[in-house]
Amino acid sequence: MSATTLFYLLLFLVLGIWAVAVIGFWYGQKLLARQKTLINRLMPYLEQIQKERETIHSLSIPDTTPLSKLQDVTLPDNVHVDFQHQHSLE
Repeated sequence: MSATTLFYLLLFLVLGIWAVAVIGFWYGQKLLARQKTLINRLMPYLEQIQKERETIHSLSIPDTTPLSKLQDVTLPDNVHVDFQHQHSLE
């Protein structure tokens, strides 16, 4: 193997490594751009789900509500139920 053949082989390998690095960088940028568009599309739904989760944590029921109205209600385990006593001003 002569010196020129070895030089061209080394040059080919270096150019190949740089080509793989450039292609990887380009493909990574494309994936990040696609991820950004998907996140922008899903963000309103994620905010809506977060608001729904925050509203389910507590429930206030006046004590004048008939219990027959609450008989078939099923709540998650983490909901805090508070019965409020209402004073009449007579």
